[in-house]
Amino acid sequence: MWDEAVTGYDFGRDHPMDPVRLALTRRLVDAFGLDKDLDVVSAQPAGESTLRLVHRQDYIEAVKAASANPAAADQSYGLGTMDDPAFAGMHEVSALIAGQSVGAAEAVWRGEAMHAVNFAGGLHHAMPGVRRDSVSTTTPRWPLPGCWNWGPSGSRTSTSTCITGMGCRRPSGKIRGC
Repeated sequence: MWDEAVTGYDFGRDHPMDPVRLALTRRLVDAFGLDKDLDVVSAQPAGESTLRLVHRQDYIEAVKAASANPAAADQSYGLGTMDDPAFAGMHEVSALIAGQSVGAAEAVWRGEAMHAVNFAGGLHHAMPGVRRDSVSTTTPRWPLPGCWNWGPSGSRTSTSTCITGMGCRRPSGKIRGC
């Protein structure tokens, strides 16, 4: 999955999460011809209902407000802090990145692709009402059909490994792609 617009996720020049890393990764793929036999596609931004599968509505509204007016970001949600600076358009680009992850997982699940990757996905562990690490609403953290890890006691726990097309480990040790 690739859309140049994901490089709009920009915390500013002094933050280590520089979007140039995404652009350089894409250019490296081009330079080595790693995509010559692949379809590189984009996906639509995650919609409101998809975001609500992971985040509370009040948090989504706080991200939207920070996106519209970064200076007024609600720090009680972890927005507008030194670790997670608010920036104009943060909701829109975050929804795009989440949509890219969902699109990748769905393409693999439907059998349209054997593997899928979203360079911008998988950068955080989102919570329903707060930010963790350095990304607001990028990678969904809900179980997709067939995407499970198995705990030591044999209990099933959801995993996000399917979102990057890496598959799911079963108790037998066998990897099952999603």
